[in-house]
Amino acid sequence: MVEVNGQQYPATLVNLGLGGALLDTRASASEIQPDTTLRLYFENGGHMLAIQARMARSDGRLVAFAFCETTAADKEQIRAKMIRMSILMSRLSTSQAPHPFTRMMPFVSRHSVTTK
Repeated sequence: MVEVNGQQYPATLVNLGLGGALLDTRASASEIQPDTTLRLYFENGGHMLAIQARMARSDGRLVAFAFCETTAADKEQIRAKMIRMSILMSRLSTSQAPHPFTRMMPFVSRHSVTTK
């Protein structure tokens, strides 16, 4: 979530680093002005991580933010968030979950194969 002058806008985290974040701000990108200090809120292990930031660039939907005045504690929390994201992506990429159509259309063989 992005908060500008008390107004909150939904956003989806696309990428995160120690120096900033890339967010998909949907239609609210036009409400975010360059060089305006704002707050970004990220879910982080059951609590919210609030970081001061400013817009670095925007393409009208994706907005890159540079973090401002991050403390050592902020950086540690950002690292923890990055680790959680990495673990989640690893689990999703190695998931052996069946394809949704597999459940709908199971493979049934009408022939048996034998070898002698």
